[in-house]
Order: sequence, then C-alpha cells, then structure tokens
Amino acid sequence: MSIIKVDNVAVSFGGHNVIRDISYTVERGEILTILGANGCGKSTLLRAMLGIQKRDQGEVAYSGQTLEEFSPSELARKVAFLPQSATPPGDMTVEEWVGCGRYPYQAWWKPQSDYDRKIVQEALQNTRVWHLKDRNIQSLSGGERQRARIAMALAQEPEIIMLDEPTTYLDLSHQLEVMELLQRINRSNEVTVVMVLHDVNHAAKYSHRLLVLGKGGIYAWGAPKAILTEKLMRDVYGVEAEIADRDGSPYCYVDGLTRFSAQ
Repeated sequence: MSIIKVDNVAVSFGGHNVIRDISYTVERGEILTILGANGCGKSTLLRAMLGIQKRDQGEVAYSGQTLEEFSPSELARKVAFLPQSATPPGDMTVEEWVGCGRYPYQAWWKPQSDYDRKIVQEALQNTRVWHLKDRNIQSLSGGERQRARIAMALAQEPEIIMLDEPTTYLDLSHQLEVMELLQRINRSNEVTVVMVLHDVNHAAKYSHRLLVLGKGGIYAWGAPKAILTEKLMRDVYGVEAEIADRDGSPYCYVDGLTRFSAQ
C-alpha cells in the first residue's frame, strides 16, 4: 500500500483553477520532489495534501486513511511539515525550539518526559546541530537554522516529512548541505520525503521520483531518468536545455530561453 495517495484533487482561487485532476501516489521510503514553473501550484498542492488549503474536489489518504479521518495531533504524528519560512521566537534556544516538535505527544501543561528529551537529543545529533543546542535560535545562520527546523520535524517522529522549498534563501554550499541531510534522513530513518524545489538538478540527483506540474495539471511523473527531457524543459520552463548523464543522474544544462519565451 502506498503511504500517500492523492486522487483527483483540484484547487481554485476566485473561480480560477490552480491545480486540477491531480492523481498520484508516494511509496513508503521514497523521496518525491514536486517541480514546475512559478505559479503552477506546487505549494498549493503541498498545502492541499495537508488540509491547510481547501480542496474543491478529490481525496488525500495516508496509509489508506483519508485526511479527514485524522485528528490534528494524529496527522502531526504521521506528517511533519516545514513551510517555506517561519519566524522563530526570539527567546528560545535551539534545543527548546527543536523540543517544540514533541507537541503532538504532549499536553501543554506537562513537562517533557525522559523519552521526549531523548528524542530531541537524537534529532539534534542526527541533523548535526547538537553543538548549537544552547544558542539562541536568532543567532544562527540560514543553513544552521534550516538544519534546526529539520531537527524539529524529526522530533515529531513522523513517517513523512513535507518541505516547501527547503533551500530557498540559502547559498550553494548550504543548499547541498540540506539536500544531503534530507537524503541521509530518508535512508537512515526510513522517513518518506515530499518536497517542493525550484532546482531541477538538485531534484534529479536526490529524488527517487519527480512530479512535474504544468498548466494546472500533471505534466510528467516518474523517475528522473525517465521523464527529465529537453522537451519537458521547453514545455514547462520555457528554456532550451541539454540533458546529460552525470554520475548516473540526469543533469540539465540550460542554454537560454525558447523563442516563444523570449518574445
């Protein structure tokens, strides 16, 4: 059984279809990346999968259980979500912030248990921010803060982590650091990862499958080698590109805008 099933989902704003007829599955233990041009509905789809964005039609199910059958705390134990940006409180240490990931398991008036503290410590260590645990969250660099956010997600002990553009605002080295961290978590913690990215090459290198949106629907869905083509780059992104093999993954070299896009 697929861990996520999206069936015929559609979302509109003001009578305008943003996404329509979206159907696909995510298998347990894979990394699926959602790609597409700006405004195609990538983030909208992610939010619809979580019930944050109202759907006009369609169904989302996790391990055979529909989204509507989950209570908020049950869903938070199943899925951790990291939106594109979140402003942390100014008076928290990294360890305290990561500890907020235990909220699905705690009553607000109860202190953390020994088990809660153990899970938080493991999350700090797995994301390599243990040495920062006593720092104020506001003092971290962008890359450090993103690793701390991923640690907070891990502290939820989820089966699935969903991320909306996790490399946005990061320099190249920190982008790669985040991508390699997510790959390591996927492999060692057996966590399914669903994320929205802009960088086609990062998506191709680190994902088992890609879901490419175009004109409100699914343009392509499958393994990077199978679907990442020069035609896809023209149709979806409006660019001329050459696709080459690089260490077993397709790599996209962009040559320039298509004639249509340049006009």
